[in-house]
Amino acid sequence: MQVKALNCQNSGGIAAVIVNNEAGLFSGTLGTPNNTNIPTVGVAFEDRSQVINAFSIRVKVGDGYMSGTSMATPAVAGIAALVWSNHSDCSGQEIRSALKSSALDGGTAGKDVYFGYGIVQAKAADDYLIANPCGGDGGGDPGTTDLNITGYKVRGVQHVDLVWSGISGSSVDIYRNGTVVTSVSNNGEYTDNIGVKGGGSYTYKVCEAGTNQCTSEQSVVF
Repeated sequence: MQVKALNCQNSGGIAAVIVNNEAGLFSGTLGTPNNTNIPTVGVAFEDRSQVINAFSIRVKVGDGYMSGTSMATPAVAGIAALVWSNHSDCSGQEIRSALKSSALDGGTAGKDVYFGYGIVQAKAADDYLIANPCGGDGGGDPGTTDLNITGYKVRGVQHVDLVWSGISGSSVDIYRNGTVVTSVSNNGEYTDNIGVKGGGSYTYKVCEAGTNQCTSEQSVVF
């Protein structure tokens, strides 16, 4: 019984309910010395259904199909952690940019409301970062800047996501086709809602506000 309770404790459990797998009273003890420090109770085989039904949480063991952002979020977070563990010199923004750039496109070409940036791919993201090393928070040339842009349409209207790194200062100027379209906080990302349907070509750069410290220019074509 102590072994089972200790396994529960070491797995993060805050209490253990041990159900006998044979008919009759449960007579196990934690023994001496007792190396556990969580509450532990034993339940007779005949009482297990009542105990399980009293729990407010149901656990179903087995495989099944699930969808939606509630499932996508932990999956992508786990892959991001895996990729980051291999590229610890990268910043969070750089890891996110790598996941976006290497995602397998799904549905409508480019970012869309159903697949987002696509299906995340751990190996492809790792390969992307090997080919495009990070400056990151943990090393590299502090003067290095980087800009990644992704164009997509929502109901036919053009949008462009910008993700940048390496720019100092609290705010930045967003340039589109050589003209400042807005100044925003330097949080590493911005979505330009162009508000135009059809085709078009746009060139972007991001600069520290009021200076010529800028990323390289990147272009997108619709």
